[in-house]
Amino acid sequence: MTVAGIAGCTTILPPGAYEESDFSWEAVTVPTSYLTAHRRLVEGFRRCRAATGNAIFPTLVGVPDCFDDREREVVLCDVYVGAARGGRSNRVLGRIELSAAGVSETKARAGVVRRTVDVLFAQQSGTSSIWLAFLRGEGSCEP
Repeated sequence: MTVAGIAGCTTILPPGAYEESDFSWEAVTVPTSYLTAHRRLVEGFRRCRAATGNAIFPTLVGVPDCFDDREREVVLCDVYVGAARGGRSNRVLGRIELSAAGVSETKARAGVVRRTVDVLFAQQSGTSSIWLAFLRGEGSCEP
């Protein structure tokens, strides 16, 4: 049985096709520069890999693909569902947006796609909470 068969009528779209309302968003302000927040985010993804938890109920952490616009002090990341051997699939799990809010603060938003298979395999708020914890330098890969 394929993932599409498990997910029923779930439609998986390419990254640019999602709209704001397709995500379940969570937002925070982190007391650090956006460059430090971005570095911590990347370190968190490296540490936790694509999935944590157990084989039956994994928490999807994802595989990020980020663009750092240093001129505007903004980082935009599409986060993909992990694939075999540490790679990434073509399925978007969510999006993370970082923007400078002064010299020592960063505004961050993390959104998990409402219509992806993570509804079956992970808690949406748990996944975005893990991502936002990365920005604070927290080491847990579990919500």
